[in-house]
Amino acid sequence: MSRVFAHDRIEIWRSCDQWGETFWVYGCTLSGDPMTAPSLDMAFAIAAAHGGAS
Repeated sequence: MSRVFAHDRIEIWRSCDQWGETFWVYGCTLSGDPMTAPSLDMAFAIAAAHGGAS
């Protein structure tokens, strides 16, 4: 996994496997669990909705 974005408490990480890539958005949930997105654009949309990307 590699971090592709960090702003305040929001971080986006990219993971790759044989099926493709997945983007993990940390810092958006109260439980601390990450949200997943199939594309970087969608990951940024999740982060923006939670005040982490503009």
